[in-house]
Amino acid sequence: MKVLHINTHSNGATFRTARLLHDYFQDRGHQSVVVTARGQQSFDGHIVLRSSGIRGLGISRTMRKFLFEGLIRDKEYYFYPDWNLDAFSAKEILNRAQFEPDLIILYWVKFFLTPGIISELQAITTAKIFWVLMDMAPFTG
Repeated sequence: MKVLHINTHSNGATFRTARLLHDYFQDRGHQSVVVTARGQQSFDGHIVLRSSGIRGLGISRTMRKFLFEGLIRDKEYYFYPDWNLDAFSAKEILNRAQFEPDLIILYWVKFFLTPGIISELQAITTAKIFWVLMDMAPFTG
């Protein structure tokens, strides 16, 4: 089986969880790759998609900060829309993984993947998608 793990960052609890499952699958003879949007490559089978061009400017983060922390000053209001101008396409992610997975495991993917990209990943690969909900961001914003 070919397993693709996707997480936004290459540090923290969600990344450690991805690494544990990656090692588990590899120890059992499966092909496994971890893809993150940010951070440093830390082991074989870990691919970091580095931002370039407009993505490297962090446009989405800047817009969120300006709109929701600058203009809307209501501290009771906590919601970030699922804007992701810094997004990588499903094809870019799969090209970097260098295989077509049978299983895609998502961890903390806020500000990396949008629902549309997740749907596109599934449509291109027909892989099963398993989402480890590390917090409520996927359904609360």
